[in-house]
Amino acid sequence: MDALPLRTVSADDKTLAVVLARTGKPIVLVSRAVWERSGGAEIWRGRAVGQTVSLPRFGESGRDRLFRKLVAVDEKTGEEVQTRWATDLKKLDRNTGSLPWPNGKKGVQCVTDLSDAVALGAKHVGLNLSIRELLLPPPGAPTETVKIDGGTIAVHRANLARYDSQVRDFARAGMNVTVIVLNLFPRDAPDGDPLIHPNCDKRGAINPLSAFNLSDAESVRLYLGLLHFLARRWSAPSSQNGRVSGFIPLAQPGPRKRRNGDTRVS
Repeated sequence: MDALPLRTVSADDKTLAVVLARTGKPIVLVSRAVWERSGGAEIWRGRAVGQTVSLPRFGESGRDRLFRKLVAVDEKTGEEVQTRWATDLKKLDRNTGSLPWPNGKKGVQCVTDLSDAVALGAKHVGLNLSIRELLLPPPGAPTETVKIDGGTIAVHRANLARYDSQVRDFARAGMNVTVIVLNLFPRDAPDGDPLIHPNCDKRGAINPLSAFNLSDAESVRLYLGLLHFLARRWSAPSSQNGRVSGFIPLAQPGPRKRRNGDTRVS
C-alpha cells in the first residue's frame, strides 16, 4: 500500500485527471485557491484504490481549477495528508514546434539601441516588463480584454504595442528574447492597490519593487491573466507580435536586505 494518495494530476481543455495511489483509505479532494490558507471546494470523495478520477476543470462560476491546488483530506480524521498541483500539461500544448535558438552565448539587458546590441554580436536579450504599465489602465484608455478564471482583465493597448515592437525587433534581429516580469510600484500608491503585496513597505523599501500580490482573488486574476495573455501572444511561431523563449517572474536585484511582501529585494 502507498502512504500518500495523490500520484499525478494532469489537465486538458476540460478536465483534470487525478491518478490515485492504492492506499485503501477514504479521502476527500478539495480545490483550494493559492490565497486560501484552509477550506476550499470539495470536488470528490471516495476510497483511493489505484484508480484515475476525472474531474471537471472549471467550477460553476467558471473558475479554472488548473490554477488551484488539489488537497487530499483524510475523510475520517479531517487531516490534510497531501497537496498537489496539475503538473502534467502536455495535452494543453498549443505550439509544439521547436524554438529557434542562437548559437552564440553573448547576452545583453536594458538595451536602448538595437543597432549597438547587434554590433556587439549579442544573441540573447533580457527585456524588463513592468506589469503596472499593462494592467490597471486609466479610464478611457484603449484596452485589450482578456478572459481568465471566470472573469476578465483589461490590458493597456498602447503600452502593449510598445512591448510588442521591442519583442518583434529583437526577434527579427536574431536575438533570443527572455521577458523579465517586474512588479514596480509608485511609493505614493494608496493602500489596497491590487498589484502591491499587502506586506510591502512602500516607503521604506530600498527599491520600489514588490512581490507579486497573490493574496486575494482579484489580484491573482490580474497576474494570471496577464501572463496567460502574453505567453499566448508571444509564443506562436507565426506571431506578428514577435516571439520569446520564456518568462522570469520578478528578478532579484542586488543583495537581499529588506522584505517587500513575500520576496526579499534590495
